[in-house]
Amino acid sequence: PLDAGVSEVDYCGLELTPFYQDFHRLKDAKVAFYCEYEQTIEVGNKRQGVILAAIKRAFVDDTVIEKKNDRYYVDAKELAPIGRLGGNDYSRLGDIITIDRPEYKP
Repeated sequence: PLDAGVSEVDYCGLELTPFYQDFHRLKDAKVAFYCEYEQTIEVGNKRQGVILAAIKRAFVDDTVIEKKNDRYYVDAKELAPIGRLGGNDYSRLGDIITIDRPEYKP
């Protein structure tokens, strides 16, 4: 609950690194996106919103990339994502189930 105008990055002692044009990303982030704002959809009665944006640039650290055949994939286990649930609650990735996609036959 920082005051308006107080940088969470500075307050937490995090380090930034150049990303795209004049924008920076967290230095230790394994994945980062540069997005352009599209719209905000307000939901609920407490003026909460869902922000939609178009990804224009992406950074993915080599340590989380896996190459299979001629395609690159993000290795979800290596990425070890954390999801914000609400309040003080977060989630971590549990079991990963791999299911082959059905073959496309036009």
